[in-house]
Amino acid sequence: MSLKRASRKDIEWVNNQYKEIGFVESNFDNEIIVIVEHEGNCAGLGRIVNLNNNEAEMGGIYILDKYRGLTLARKLVEGLIDTARLEGYKTIYCLPF
Repeated sequence: MSLKRASRKDIEWVNNQYKEIGFVESNFDNEIIVIVEHEGNCAGLGRIVNLNNNEAEMGGIYILDKYRGLTLARKLVEGLIDTARLEGYKTIYCLPF
């Protein structure tokens, strides 16, 4: 399992995943998108959306069906929180669905 910060090259894959499940598409210019990989394959994703200099919203957390049950979501959430803190956000909101 590894986490990687999405690049502009990844945005098509990211938004295709979100379209499939009815999530709002990502905006690369206002978000930090993290992809979780399992055995070299993209297995899920999540994002930190910038609200202002101090606040962000964590969301869009999704693990593809065939990778569920491997604790990838927990690692992804931990990675998103760590990333947001490193970016200097003081408050991180999460509204789970």
